[in-house]
Amino acid sequence: MSEIAEAAAQGGEDAIDEAFAVAKAGYEAMMASREKVVAGSIATQFEAAVLNRILPDSMKAERHRKMSEPGSAE
Repeated sequence: MSEIAEAAAQGGEDAIDEAFAVAKAGYEAMMASREKVVAGSIATQFEAAVLNRILPDSMKAERHRKMSEPGSAE
């Protein structure tokens, strides 16, 4: 099953719209020869713009560890 089909099965049309927006942002950045792009919610963009610049690597690693634990998305 494709990732889009899985997203549709789990989250419906909103998940597909979000996946499309992320893919579009990545494609447009690639075509503009940009090295980085942040697609997603305002919170995600804030995190990339502010928190990732001011937090030390150890704190960023701990945040990521907590977000990637099994069951953390529930």
